[in-house]
Amino acid sequence: QLFYGNGAIFLGVPFAKPPLGDLRFKLPQPICQFEGLVGSTEYKPRYSQLLVDDGLDHTVSEDCLYINVFTPSVTPRRKLPVMFFVHGGGFENGGADIYHYKGAVRNLVSRGVVVVVTQYRLAAPGFFTTFSPDFPANRGIFDVLLALRWTQKEIANFGGDPNR
Repeated sequence: QLFYGNGAIFLGVPFAKPPLGDLRFKLPQPICQFEGLVGSTEYKPRYSQLLVDDGLDHTVSEDCLYINVFTPSVTPRRKLPVMFFVHGGGFENGGADIYHYKGAVRNLVSRGVVVVVTQYRLAAPGFFTTFSPDFPANRGIFDVLLALRWTQKEIANFGGDPNR
């Protein structure tokens, strides 16, 4: 956990098992139970992609199913509304690290909004299919759906209202 201004920052919180090995072209699998400390003080790598030169130093990995949570408080007097954000990039590039915590805290967290930013599998590994059960379509969209389900279930632990 990090702090910036009046915001608590949780980077690299896993919402699914890493899509590696036998899970590479499968639908995302939820994590059943966390053991020990979860999260990081650094942004997790983006999904492997052809990078656009945006002047920033990005790391990439197929182990990319993480979210970042920015919140004013994990124990507020009342549960706060939640904004769930999915990065753009035409399903080809991008990552949760585009949305830096400083801007999220200044513009939303400071106004009492919990911000969740997710990333997902991109390009062919996220969307190409052979239309067979062994190679399901739209894995990247299913990654986002699982991140939404995780957020609905866990956001109260970060001070968010799962109904708003």
